[in-house]
Amino acid sequence: MVPKKGDIIMVKNAKNKLIPTIIVIGWRMCVNYRKLNNAIRKDHFLLSFTDQMLESLFCQAFYLGYN
Repeated sequence: MVPKKGDIIMVKNAKNKLIPTIIVIGWRMCVNYRKLNNAIRKDHFLLSFTDQMLESLFCQAFYLGYN
C-alpha cells in the first residue's frame, strides 16, 4: 500500500517555522506481477487467427470468448 498524493499544507514546527507537509487522502494498492509473469506460459500469437475464430463460432448459439 502506498499513500495517494494529496494537498500540500504549511505546518509550524516547534521553532515556529513553516514546513510544507503533504496530506495523505487515501491509500493505493500496488502489486508487483514480475513473479507471476515469469511463472505463466506465454502465448506465441497474442490474437487468434481468423480461421480459428470462425471454427470456434461455427454452430454456436453465442460466443463465450474462450476455447
